[in-house]
Amino acid sequence: MEEPQAYIDREGQPRASLEVTAQDIRFLSARGEGTEAPVSYSSPAEGAGMSEEEIPF
Repeated sequence: MEEPQAYIDREGQPRASLEVTAQDIRFLSARGEGTEAPVSYSSPAEGAGMSEEEIPF
């Protein structure tokens, strides 16, 4: 994890953001939402051909 990046939000309040690099990510539902098992995604292998412009977030 890198150092926090400070910025000022639209309301003029100081904020910080963190960039996190992960090998695996798991999206969980909030408590009480559904009964399905969590879905797990693995990141593509290093250099798998996806550029930063193609990342949807």
